[in-house]
Amino acid sequence: MQIKKTGKIITVVAATAALIVSLVNDKKSKNINK
Repeated sequence: MQIKKTGKIITVVAATAALIVSLVNDKKSKNINK
């Protein structure tokens, strides 16, 4: 059970990090377009 919980947490953290990175990259590309 512990391993499965840890795996889920890692997946959530990775997904959140990916979202933040994509949002930051989106802002950067918008600034470059200006």
